Amino acid sequence: MCVCQCVALAGFAQGVEFRDISFAGALKAAKAENKTVFMDCYTSWCGPCKMMTNDIFPQEKVGKYMNENFVCVKYDMEKGEGVELKKRYEVSAYPTFLVIDADGTMVHRFVGYRTANDLLSELDYDPSSAWGAIQTRYDSGERDKEFLLQYLNLLMGASDKRAGKVAGELFAALDDDEKVSEKYAFLFQNLSLNTVGSDIYAYFLANRPRYEKAMGEKTVYNLLVRCNTEYLRWSSFEKQDLTPGERATIQKNLDAAGMTELYPFWNVVQACRAGDFNRLIKACRQNFPKMDRHLAFSYCSMFLANMRKDGAPAQQKACDKILEELKNRPIE
Repeated sequence: MCVCQCVALAGFAQGVEFRDISFAGALKAAKAENKTVFMDCYTSWCGPCKMMTNDIFPQEKVGKYMNENFVCVKYDMEKGEGVELKKRYEVSAYPTFLVIDADGTMVHRFVGYRTANDLLSELDYDPSSAWGAIQTRYDSGERDKEFLLQYLNLLMGASDKRAGKVAGELFAALDDDEKVSEKYAFLFQNLSLNTVGSDIYAYFLANRPRYEKAMGEKTVYNLLVRCNTEYLRWSSFEKQDLTPGERATIQKNLDAAGMTELYPFWNVVQACRAGDFNRLIKACRQNFPKMDRHLAFSYCSMFLANMRKDGAPAQQKACDKILEELKNRPIE
C-alpha cells in the first residue's frame, strides 16, 4: 500500500509531459481533448532552451497547469519535422513558444527564457490581446496608433522580423511633436528599429537639433554612434567585396552623421569585405589603436575563427599577436 502511494505521488509531481508525437498527431490530440497545442521550438545549441528544459519544465506547478490545459510537444527547429514547422510559423529566435489551435492556427507566441511564474502568466493570456487576435486585426487593415504600438510591442517581444515594417508604419502615423515625445523615444533607442537607411533614422538625423534639445547633444551623438557602429558591423557580414556604390553609400552616411571617429572602423570593415587576410591584418594594425578597445576586441573575434581556419600559419600568428596586444591594452 505504501509503495503504491509513493508511486502515485511521484507521478503527480511530474513536470511538463512533452508527448513524443508528430505535429499532425498533436493537432489530432488537441481536438480530441478540447485543448490547444503548446509547442517548444528549440535548437540543440540554444542555452536558454536548455535552461527551460532543465529548470522550468520539470517543476510540478508548471507541469500541473500545462498538462491540464495543453497538448505539449517540442521540436528541434533544425531537424526532422522541425525544419518545416520553423518555416510555417516563421520561427527565427530561440526558444520560441507557440500556442496553436487544433486547426493549426497560431493563437499566441512568445520568445525567450521565462521563470516558472512568468511562463504561467504568459500562458494565462487574454485571447483578445493574444498574438493571433492582434495579427488578425492587423491583416484586416487596422492601423490606429495605439493598436500599432500594441502590435509592435508583441513583435519586438518575439524578436519578429516584421517589427521594422510596423515601426515604420507607426512612425509615419505620428505628428512632429509625438516623434520627439518620451512615449515614442524607444523607436530611436532600439537599434533594430532605428537602422541607418530607415525612415526613422533619416528623420532623426534631419531633425537632429530638435532631438538634441529634447534629449541632450551627448545623448543624441552617442545614439548616432551606436546606430552607425551597428550599421558597419552588418556591413561586414557578406562574403563578397563591397561594390563601389555600396562603399560610396556607407561613406556618405558616415559623413552625414559626422561619424569621423568611426572612420578607422570603416577602414577595417572594407579590408574585411575584400577577403584578403594580409590586407585585413594590416588594416587592424593601423586602425585598432584608434578604435575603442571593446569594439576592436569584439570585431577581431568575428574574423578570428575564419583566420584560424583558412589563413596561412604566418597570418594566424599575426592575428593572434593582434589579439594579444588588445588583451594587454589598457582599458580607457
